[in-house]
Amino acid sequence: MMSPNALGALSRKAILNRVDPQSSPDSSPDCSESKCPDKPCLRNDLQHKAVNNTCIIEVVGMSLQLLANGNKSKSVFDGPSIPSIPVSDYLARMVKYIDAWKCGEDARVGRGIRAVIVSLVYLDRMSQRKSEFRITSYNVHRVLMIAMLVSTKFFEDIPFQNSYWSRVAGVSLEELNKLEASFCATIDFDLNVSPADFEKTFEMLLKSSQ
Repeated sequence: MMSPNALGALSRKAILNRVDPQSSPDSSPDCSESKCPDKPCLRNDLQHKAVNNTCIIEVVGMSLQLLANGNKSKSVFDGPSIPSIPVSDYLARMVKYIDAWKCGEDARVGRGIRAVIVSLVYLDRMSQRKSEFRITSYNVHRVLMIAMLVSTKFFEDIPFQNSYWSRVAGVSLEELNKLEASFCATIDFDLNVSPADFEKTFEMLLKSSQ
């Protein structure tokens, strides 16, 4: 298992190893495929797998909450105060409203959970490009909701409006736009996620949530 200091760096591997100690921190797939100019199809390749949304949300939310509670630092993503809503509940709210944005999809892995999976990849890239960044109780909700917004807008064939997301997230539209720009700049606009990286993260989440 990774040390507390390594966990504080908030990598996707650290989040998952916190709840799945058997996962090797060096087992992430080669990300070279993410440079492909074509967006991967992340919608139908995992339909055959049974997905428990509640368990996945709890695993991710609890892990992020634990990381946030142990860190102290300042960033552009900090809010004025610590939100009273637990991370898991906030995450469940976002998954619910992403799934409700456009109905009619029959894929077993819904849009909301896809956004969670892609967000973990984004957070990993964020920690690699900005090593001094730490998830804290002041920014965990905002970083997660921005990652989910960006992933949904990039991968889903639906018009996803910031005005809608600002109401879901509980922040002003002006502030949301600024946070989105800061997030994309932090990860160098590296928004593509290879199917292999997506499936590897998903499999780790499934194992952790069992």
